[in-house]
Amino acid sequence: MLIGAEVIAAQPDRTAEVMAAFTRARREPMRAAMRSMMLRRPGLEAEAASLRLPVLMFAAHGDGMGSGPDDIRDVAATMPDARVVEVAGAGHLAPLFIDVDTIHDRLLDFWVDAQEPGRSLS
Repeated sequence: MLIGAEVIAAQPDRTAEVMAAFTRARREPMRAAMRSMMLRRPGLEAEAASLRLPVLMFAAHGDGMGSGPDDIRDVAATMPDARVVEVAGAGHLAPLFIDVDTIHDRLLDFWVDAQEPGRSLS
């Protein structure tokens, strides 16, 4: 689910714009992208453990297109410098509509912390 009922009710105009963009998209490339994600999407676990830079991941409950908070925390636990932030919203895009303040604040915190001596984002 891209956008849950709570987001549609809270922000009908903005969600209508997003859904219209998906409706207008050319079908064949959209189908190919979705098929690739569903059938050939590799897990992150092996690569995640090798990351040696700060990582910030957002996890929403009810994101049927991705992983839930527990799955994200499991992946983060394999990395030396990872944070997981749980955000509100049921749906893959829902947090971008209804929990934008949390996303904004945690991103700023992440960038500020990454500037500390001895840490690097590159």
